[in-house]
Amino acid sequence: MSLESDAKRRLQVIAENDYRPPEDEAAAVFATDILPYLGSTDGELREQYVYGTLHRWIVRGTLSPIEITALMSTLIDADHLFLGIDSPGDNTVFMRAFSALLLVPIVYAHRQDPFLSAPHLGSILTQIIEYMDREQDLRGYISPQMWWAHGIAHAADVLGQLGQCEDVQAEDLMAMLGAIARKAKADSSVFIFEEDERMAAAAIEILKRRELDSERMTGWFSQLVPKARWTGELPQVHHRFLNARNVLRCLSFQAREVDLPSALLDGIEAALAALPKR
Repeated sequence: MSLESDAKRRLQVIAENDYRPPEDEAAAVFATDILPYLGSTDGELREQYVYGTLHRWIVRGTLSPIEITALMSTLIDADHLFLGIDSPGDNTVFMRAFSALLLVPIVYAHRQDPFLSAPHLGSILTQIIEYMDREQDLRGYISPQMWWAHGIAHAADVLGQLGQCEDVQAEDLMAMLGAIARKAKADSSVFIFEEDERMAAAAIEILKRRELDSERMTGWFSQLVPKARWTGELPQVHHRFLNARNVLRCLSFQAREVDLPSALLDGIEAALAALPKR
């Protein structure tokens, strides 16, 4: 039996026992043992068992704050969040994408009962913005065996959690919005797996804070508007237009659902109106 098969078998037993940690090994040690399989090409192992187990252990308090902090520091390093970042299209995307996704329950747990220091929280914020900027593998669902990559959606989810942290200040909120605006204008392909919804949802969490003045917001809305639709290298210029338009449309719809101030609604509508025409 291969190491991966053995890990999957052990994780299946844990799942069948309501995700209780194994009796013969400390939860933190076992978490370290299974972390390499967060990059597995076996979608079931990676998503249902490795991510599913670690997510539950984080939000349930199975892992202590110190252990979660250590896990976080590993997730944002060069061998996890940035593994193979300059080689888009290969299987290293799984480790990057699911390292990002595992930061979501970590920030969520911090929001419920703060345990991350300001430098640790700042490291997550800085690294996830860098990851979002550098990730060029925009694939969502890949195959019935490999399941999902979805790195941009995962990064957006992290930003959405960070946007709800009271100790994240205005300058950092603007930095996160800037990352969303840049990726909203991605030009290598068109997002088709609700990445636009997830980026918009992250932005909405930031806008709900109502801490950013109108000048900053006007500047951000203008960043979302591509300068051209057809003029330039095709199909990239059109991809850029479609992605930006779709994010703005999602923003418009979601903003009304949460009853944002009229000035913000007007800003979103003005950005939509400013989209380049045919």
